[in-house]
Amino acid sequence: MNWQKLLRNILISGIFVVPFIPLIVSNSMFFPFITGKNFFFRILVELLLGGWLVLALADSQYRPRFSWLLIAFALFVSVIGVADALGENPFKSFWSNFERMEGFVTLIHLFAYFLIVTAVLNTRKLWERFAATSIGVSVIIGIYGLFQVLGFITINQGGVRLDGTFGNASYLGGYMLVHLLITLVFILQARATLWRFVFGAAFLLQAITLYHTATRGAILGFIGALLLTTLLFALFGRGFPKVRKMSIGTLLAVLLLIGGFLAIKDSSLVKSSPVLSRFSNISLNSADARFYVWEMGIEGFKERPVLGWGQENFNYVFNAYYDPVLYDQEQWFDRVHNIVLDWLVAGGILGLLGYLSLYGLTLYYLWRRKESFSFIERCVLTGLVAGYFFHNLFVFDNIGSYLFFVSFLGFIHVRQNENGQDSENRFFEIDSGLVLKAIAPIVVVLIAGGIYFINVKGILSSRALLHALTPQGSLETNVDFFERALSYNSFGKQEIREQLAQGASTFAGNNSVGQATKERLFALTKAEMEKMIEESPNDARVHLFFASVLRSFGQNKAAFDELEKARALSPRKQHILFEIGITQLNAGNTAEALQTMKEAFELEPRFTQARIFYALAAVYDGNSALADELLTDEYKTAAYVQNDYLLQAYASKQQFNKVKEVWETRISAQPENPRAYLGLAGAELALGNREAAIAAIEKAMELDPSLKEQGEAAIDDIKAGRSVQ
Repeated sequence: MNWQKLLRNILISGIFVVPFIPLIVSNSMFFPFITGKNFFFRILVELLLGGWLVLALADSQYRPRFSWLLIAFALFVSVIGVADALGENPFKSFWSNFERMEGFVTLIHLFAYFLIVTAVLNTRKLWERFAATSIGVSVIIGIYGLFQVLGFITINQGGVRLDGTFGNASYLGGYMLVHLLITLVFILQARATLWRFVFGAAFLLQAITLYHTATRGAILGFIGALLLTTLLFALFGRGFPKVRKMSIGTLLAVLLLIGGFLAIKDSSLVKSSPVLSRFSNISLNSADARFYVWEMGIEGFKERPVLGWGQENFNYVFNAYYDPVLYDQEQWFDRVHNIVLDWLVAGGILGLLGYLSLYGLTLYYLWRRKESFSFIERCVLTGLVAGYFFHNLFVFDNIGSYLFFVSFLGFIHVRQNENGQDSENRFFEIDSGLVLKAIAPIVVVLIAGGIYFINVKGILSSRALLHALTPQGSLETNVDFFERALSYNSFGKQEIREQLAQGASTFAGNNSVGQATKERLFALTKAEMEKMIEESPNDARVHLFFASVLRSFGQNKAAFDELEKARALSPRKQHILFEIGITQLNAGNTAEALQTMKEAFELEPRFTQARIFYALAAVYDGNSALADELLTDEYKTAAYVQNDYLLQAYASKQQFNKVKEVWETRISAQPENPRAYLGLAGAELALGNREAAIAAIEKAMELDPSLKEQGEAAIDDIKAGRSVQ
């Protein structure tokens, strides 16, 4: 075996590792379900790229072959590259972050993967084995999901929706959607009964897993894909009478199931099912939040229609066009949750057209190159394209879906070329010995350097960050790990700094932490946040995080300046106004705080927290009548029980009747809470009601005997007329 054949076999083996990437969960890194998969994919592609470059230079049959799909993919990547370079935050557009790990660096890796896989997997048999391997992995993930259903393995995102090794039910749902349809092709084309049984069992397991993800977009996408597939069979399957009859029966069965579900959707059977109830509640109102976010995406597109904002920059659009009705939703959306609008925002109209062209050309080749695809493949894969696209109208891509999509594009590219004329790229020939001796060493050095700078620094900083967030015995050690994570200067530095800022805000008021440690923590955080603001001056989130740190360490003036910058960048976000109002209260500017909290409240009066903060400011400003007007019975439980803001405000203003009312409300909500009775005792004592105070203390001791010594001492003090300690 010569070295080219050996290298080809190594490349094939490496490509066959790709379907196993969804199994990777790296608990030693930040965002374990995301980072491990992506770092592994990038390193694998870089290694494969080095091998493929050497092979393609030595042997022209492994060079790219022409197809309009290849051209469209290359143009799409180029357009997005320009959009990223000219976007709001080019660094983030290129590198992304730990949470998403997308950006241009992932896109260029996906394109490189496309070039490699189309050059090396150049036979029908290899693609069939590759797809069968992926089906096998989906079975492993399905079994993992069954263990989650049975309670043997934890569902990582909580609740009852399976998330498998993806850590996200929607990601798992999309993964099973595409594998169900790939498996269907194998079932319909299998010649042996045994293989139909094997793939049928895999199909059943995939369907069960998809159902238990309760991912509406994926399940509806699968149903729609089945309907479209059976419709295509029925319309164009005259030459396949058995398949046509089966498809008509399947079509009728699916329609009957849908009709039956609609007939019983309000029944107790459906309402009691955590999965079915999600479908019975589907309406325009149930998608309100998404529609509002989509509207923001459209506004962002209008502002930059040609090339958009660049990847990873929707947060700027979300902040600028934030709608206050989203008060009870995630406050820092970084995706539109609609693949069309996501690419429209990221790459403008040119980027979106480039993306959609990949779908259009896929369908073109499926139906125009009939000699390259069987009738079954054309029908089922058309359904797959439609179902996958529908699913992505409600979510966004991730490494699992990207791997499928690019592999699928590669499959289409190879298959449409297999019956065409030889189109090898023979523009130049290089002696294979020269390639091996002179070019291969250079490629090895370049790939090794790329692996380090693209991946290793990120891996090390991610691991150090996880150590920084884990209790280490002393806060000094945690700070050491933060410094280590930052020292790598990786693309995850914004997340490292944000975690550092949150930690600093938390420990600022912790009396168990030494002053020297606090000063070190503050100095490090301040320096890093200033760097982040210099790098991302138009990100409201950054200014808000920095302001929180400054306020926690008593620097109210500097905090207020940062908050004003945040407000300018996101003028209608209530949480920014809350921070401004609290900072004003800390500075004693109660009148200004009242106006700020009023502004936040009037943006969306249904927001209970905004009402509470408005009432809080009214109390501090001496306007008790306004506070009473705001805190009707409907809101008292939320205002009095769920936080201590108003309790502290009433106490500071010596409104002990109100303090008493707060504790009585808490006791009504939590009658077995002894601490609530102790609080009530304090209020009664402040009002001069000594007997009532004693009765409350006795009730607390009854509920918690461990309070007996403390309670009896307090009662003795009350009876003796002494102040209670």
